[in-house]
Amino acid sequence: MNGTEQTMPASRTGGKLLNAVPMLLLFSLGFVLGMTYNSKFPNFYLPFVAPLPSPTPPPPPLQSPPPPSPKTSPQAGPIRFLEPSTVAFLFLARGDLPLRPLWERFFAGHEGLYSIYVHTAPSYTGSPPEDSVFYGRTIPSQVINQS
Repeated sequence: MNGTEQTMPASRTGGKLLNAVPMLLLFSLGFVLGMTYNSKFPNFYLPFVAPLPSPTPPPPPLQSPPPPSPKTSPQAGPIRFLEPSTVAFLFLARGDLPLRPLWERFFAGHEGLYSIYVHTAPSYTGSPPEDSVFYGRTIPSQVINQS
């Protein structure tokens, strides 16, 4: 080329690649040696490690429980399993229940399966509408002295 030769600048990616190659080779060598060691010596014995205990036989199968009998308690009488149980809900509020419409939709269609109690601040004088599930469920409260 006409006597004027220009040198090409060295790229930085080539230098970074040359630095990564020895690390990759070292990692690969360690991986291959580890796999070879595991395949050649699977039952290598270490004298300072206790041997694993032999597996114990499985326990015998459990016998099926006897059929349930009607249980009775001397104080309460027979337990009735077929009657639906009820759940009690206690709402603590300073005034109106903030999520009353949401709770009314939750309780809709499940009459008789729940008991509702609303405990409000003594200064609250309002009450929910008559068609609400919370109507007439307020527990009277009193001001207490905290000494």
